[in-house]
Amino acid sequence: QDYPNIEIFVVDDCSTDNTVDIVSKINNNRIHIIKHKENRNGSAARNTGIRASKGKYIAFLDDDDEWKTNKISMQVKCLEERDSSVWKAVVVSHSILSNGRWRDVILKKEGDIRKEIFLMQISLAAGSSLLISRDAIDDIGLFNEEYVRHQDMEFILRYLRKYKLATLPEPLSIIHGHSGN
Repeated sequence: QDYPNIEIFVVDDCSTDNTVDIVSKINNNRIHIIKHKENRNGSAARNTGIRASKGKYIAFLDDDDEWKTNKISMQVKCLEERDSSVWKAVVVSHSILSNGRWRDVILKKEGDIRKEIFLMQISLAAGSSLLISRDAIDDIGLFNEEYVRHQDMEFILRYLRKYKLATLPEPLSIIHGHSGN
């Protein structure tokens, strides 16, 4: 990322691949590995990272997705240009690979988009496109660890009860869709 002030937490929720070995070989003091002793699910992994972090903003990246180099800097700029009492999170548009084909999902609507989420008229890919202020998380709470799936949607919907969600139309996240996702 071109945003200079960043810390990275890789939370290993008992993966069965060689994630820890690969990340351990990266020589960068901004990267920290946290290993769960038992598989606890995506919500718990996100909460572990949130608790360990110290930043003003928090972003999430699923292990099979990617960010473009300027994702974080564009999101921080977007939020810092708005009224921070109501705009505390931003999602980016994304490119998604599905069935061997790429397509861009361009987000235009912002603010209170709960209706669009419930009607499935919008695809947020929040697991890899969201940046949220720490104070919003402190206010609404962590991810609900009872959710095995759709924890990102529950989290966003809870956020939208109090705050507005900004969107950026440029695809800055790359989502690798897989069969069974």
